[in-house]
Amino acid sequence: MTTMNRRQAGKALAGLAAAAGSWSLAGPAAAQQGVPRILVGFPAGGSIDVVARRLAESWRGRTGVTTVVEQKVGAGGRIALATLKDAPPDGLTMVLSPSSMLTIYPHVYKRLQYKPATDFIAVTPIALSTCGFMVGPKVPESVKTLR
Repeated sequence: MTTMNRRQAGKALAGLAAAAGSWSLAGPAAAQQGVPRILVGFPAGGSIDVVARRLAESWRGRTGVTTVVEQKVGAGGRIALATLKDAPPDGLTMVLSPSSMLTIYPHVYKRLQYKPATDFIAVTPIALSTCGFMVGPKVPESVKTLR
């Protein structure tokens, strides 16, 4: 479950919109080829997809540039990161992912198609997410209290 209050969301989107606006200041004077895209390694409709679509809409409203949200589903999101790694270095391709894909996956999977510490540059945190540990009502008290 992703939780974020309106103030946090506004700050995150404003910061990213400012970063997106800087695209127009960098690079050659000629029109840039291609469309910015945000890769999401999880199915459409999930929390990360929703945040990516809101971000893309915010950028469009501030810059007039349409940003495509593209699902690269599979392998726990690793396909999206592999796609980013292999994308042209033109600044048009980004990934929105949970931090676990960069912090935990290197310790869980023997082979990754990317090196989190060197293949990517983190731009900004966007959303806060919390997880809960739950058990059913018939579980012994020792499990419920972790004692």
